[in-house]
Amino acid sequence: MSKGKSIIPDFMSNNPHDTFKFLFPLKLILDEDKFGNSHYEVVIKNMTQNEVFTHQVSPELLFTHFPLYKSFKNGEKTEYYPSKEILEKVFTINSSLINNSIEKKLNELLDEKTIGTLLGWSYKYLDIAKYINCYLIEQDDIKIIIPHFAIGIYYYFRFSEMREAVLDCNIESLYVMCDDNRSNAKVVLPTPRTDEDAAFIHRYACQQKAHNEFENISKYIHHYLKYMRGHDLDEEIEGIHLKINFPVKEKFKIDTRVSLVTNKETKEDYYFIHEITNDNSDIGFDKFTKIVEQNKIITDLEDLENLSKVDREIPEETTEILKIKDANKKHTSTQHRKDKKKSCESLLNIEIKHETQTKDIIKDLLKIYQEQENKDKLDQSLTESSLKGDKATRRVIISSKFDKEETRPLNEIDNFIVFRQYMEFLKQQSIIENFTLSEIRNLPEFLIEKDG
Repeated sequence: MSKGKSIIPDFMSNNPHDTFKFLFPLKLILDEDKFGNSHYEVVIKNMTQNEVFTHQVSPELLFTHFPLYKSFKNGEKTEYYPSKEILEKVFTINSSLINNSIEKKLNELLDEKTIGTLLGWSYKYLDIAKYINCYLIEQDDIKIIIPHFAIGIYYYFRFSEMREAVLDCNIESLYVMCDDNRSNAKVVLPTPRTDEDAAFIHRYACQQKAHNEFENISKYIHHYLKYMRGHDLDEEIEGIHLKINFPVKEKFKIDTRVSLVTNKETKEDYYFIHEITNDNSDIGFDKFTKIVEQNKIITDLEDLENLSKVDREIPEETTEILKIKDANKKHTSTQHRKDKKKSCESLLNIEIKHETQTKDIIKDLLKIYQEQENKDKLDQSLTESSLKGDKATRRVIISSKFDKEETRPLNEIDNFIVFRQYMEFLKQQSIIENFTLSEIRNLPEFLIEKDG
């Protein structure tokens, strides 16, 4: 078996005996050629050397590999230097009450000394950190600070392709087709995804509120750049403090990792949320089917021998933020994955099914499905999200990338070809035994002629 690869930042590989903590995302460093390649500038502390510095990190790595305020040594989690100040708290929030009136800069809530404690007891990056965007929620005699980066990391930067889709305003790159039917929702994916990630993709494709918030992140970047250049064309824009909102407007619970901080000037106490680890917001359906294009999956290990091979040359100097190292264990696919005690609570009690289909079958059956479902021209507008229990208008939403592919009109589909394709698919299913399919037979033809 080939060795796996694990992600390790270069500053860790250069100091393999030191322990590091990722502490605080300061701003997004923009790649103006392609926003999807942008990175967070993150405050990091070398706990061994007691040194604070910044490093550019892909946002999704703070969700999947390196959660804030946890210790890592040579890329692996360690129990050295535990963050005793971090608490696990569950809050019930009502995101429908979140608006501009509760949006604050961090320095409007905390004094500089307190902000310094969040940066590793350092004021080195205070002038950047104090301007991050936050929401202040006051309820039950407590005050909660939710930095926008915490919302972004949990809801919008769950994996690399989602980060690219968010920053490039291109949700359609993540799916082929979605069926927005609360009682039996479906999503067709071009590549395999976890149940949670597939559900989030479906949410952003189908729910109007979630779709808008997904696109608003990239739109804010564009508006910010336009505004800044309108005031000073010569100013170099290195980074931006993102504005990010929840994808739903409702009352729900969030599991968090927080620290209790006190403004030393006003003596007011706040829970500062470093990380959202789970939530139970309405995902938009009661039953869910995840379909992956079969031709994107290797179903037989023997097929590995038939894969095309491309020689890879790694240059000595690269612009990639992270390097890779050989893993020393056979199974390392989850070695540095996010600590998950349980699945996303939004999927609790949701029946989830998994299917695979070939692209040709998906294309042909989709045309038939569209004809049965809509009768008229496909309505590609997004359905409005609804509260759980309400009956929503059903819509089939197709990625424009898929929709633009050359397809035949419905009346030109050879239904027998579709049938044969589906039979071939059934033959490959391990749960079906003794499946046989007869060869095509030509039936005799008779010509009946009328007398006279």
